[in-house]
Amino acid sequence: MENKKNLLIVGGSRGIGKAIADRLKNKYKVIITGRDEYRLQETCKELGEDVSYIQYDLCNVSDIDTMYKKVLDKLDGNILNYIVYSAAIHSIMPIRQYSYEYNLELFNINLFSFVELAKLYAKQKFSVENKGKIIAISTMETELFSSGMSMYTASKAALEAFCITMAREYSHRNIIINGIRPAFVNTDMSGNSLNILPEIKTKYPFGILEADDITKTVQFLLSENAENITGQFININNGYFAR
Repeated sequence: MENKKNLLIVGGSRGIGKAIADRLKNKYKVIITGRDEYRLQETCKELGEDVSYIQYDLCNVSDIDTMYKKVLDKLDGNILNYIVYSAAIHSIMPIRQYSYEYNLELFNINLFSFVELAKLYAKQKFSVENKGKIIAISTMETELFSSGMSMYTASKAALEAFCITMAREYSHRNIIINGIRPAFVNTDMSGNSLNILPEIKTKYPFGILEADDITKTVQFLLSENAENITGQFININNGYFAR
């Protein structure tokens, strides 16, 4: 029986990250991270023995190599094949209300920790037959630029720019880097918005996205069927732009 490849899902204790872990746990050896250890424990209990966790607060960018070493320790000398970066925070507020402290926390989680993790990951040796893959979860806001989302959108736009540039720089190292731009997804982080703004539903001809709608594209990008795709961000918006 073929050995499972190893997959790290950053931000895997809830929402899209948890849904990805649930869908892929039978095909890959999955490690999830998050900063709430109780939630991580509950998620692993729910998903089963094929999923393990490492508790880490991504605001602590300078020590992310410690977290990465713990990931490698769990692999018993094997390579970390794939990373899905699903961690993010955001708040809807006017520009005048953003503080430097909040902006720094947002960028630490949405961008800077990803950059440091990607640098560590890229030190591994990959081959044409065994390519490395990174998938970053972005947002449709990088195309919409909605009011109240300025810093969140800025962090995700920077994430996309970094991924595309890294995809070019590291193609010769057999590392594939892509991303996904979801529209509004019904998760515990965003679900309350449906109560506050029920008209959101009218903007999507095919309905509001569920977390598992994103996992299907992640599954495709990790598969052999997507090995000729790199430096791309795929829009998943249930017909938003076709209105």
